[in-house]
Amino acid sequence: MNANATPFISVIILDYNDLRWLPRLLDSLLPQLAPCRAEVLLVDNGSSDSSAAFVRERYPEVDVITVKQNRGPAAGINRGLDRARGQWIFVLNSDLEFPPGSVAALMTAAQGQPSLGLASPLLIDDDGAPALTYGDEPNEWLWLERLVGLRLRSRDQTMREAGVCPTFDGPAVQSVSSLVGACMLVRKDALDQVGPLDERFRMYLEDTDWSRRFRLAGWDVAMLRAARVIHSGSKAPTTLNQTLLHQQGRYFIALDLFARKHYGRRRTSLLLFVVLLINARAALSYWVRTHMPRSMPKAIVVERPNYARTLGYYRSMVSLMLWLYKVKGYRDERPRLLKGALMDS
Repeated sequence: MNANATPFISVIILDYNDLRWLPRLLDSLLPQLAPCRAEVLLVDNGSSDSSAAFVRERYPEVDVITVKQNRGPAAGINRGLDRARGQWIFVLNSDLEFPPGSVAALMTAAQGQPSLGLASPLLIDDDGAPALTYGDEPNEWLWLERLVGLRLRSRDQTMREAGVCPTFDGPAVQSVSSLVGACMLVRKDALDQVGPLDERFRMYLEDTDWSRRFRLAGWDVAMLRAARVIHSGSKAPTTLNQTLLHQQGRYFIALDLFARKHYGRRRTSLLLFVVLLINARAALSYWVRTHMPRSMPKAIVVERPNYARTLGYYRSMVSLMLWLYKVKGYRDERPRLLKGALMDS
């Protein structure tokens, strides 16, 4: 594309030590962009590997933007949005693969919806099964159902709202509350009205916040089912490690920020209290199962402690800290422990 020509599509790829993913993404994406006016921006978000140098050498058509300090995904993406000139903007994780024809299918579906501001293709995993693509906003009533064991709605409805199991069947354009930020398509006119991502969300819920802001501004947020993109990072981890535990802590910090921003003080307190109850129950289950004598009947000792219970125990500790600080009135301050141990990149 002529450097002076205004691109029709801008692509922003967020890179943080993602050298292993970038060749697959770029090799599948760039040929599909060749027929149209497109610019590709790679935001190297403080990587310590050689991914930026690799892209400069192997893909000279990609413009690499170097960010020295990683201040979170939202801040990195915003550096790309500052440079993007296209009428439509792709915001991509690096662990994606675009099957042949997926870009054309996505653009055709998007251009047919004049009120569409933010969209995503249907994400699939490496096995071709539907993956997490959209979800509901944090909702204390859904979590209360889980806590007390009631099903006020059908299981299928609850799962659809949570975005856990999107299906291949359904409307071509499915309006949703919130999109997963792995592969988003943004209309530039809508972006100019809504603004960039909120950089206070260091990790998690920045996409949920953005989706809500688009909807409040009158733009549609939707999944476009005709286009399918492979998201290799969609499968949950199977091992427990310190990094994963820190990520759970960051999620609860983001949840507190999201609720304070959009729900107000009373609903935020209720939401965090419900989360505390859910995770306290998980912690109690973990404690009982780890401290029961092995000689107790099998009917009581169902199974040995595992990854899920350990994670639930950790979540309860983080949510408890947030709740206690909320009750004591520290609404605008986070404990030093959480700031240092959980929010550092």
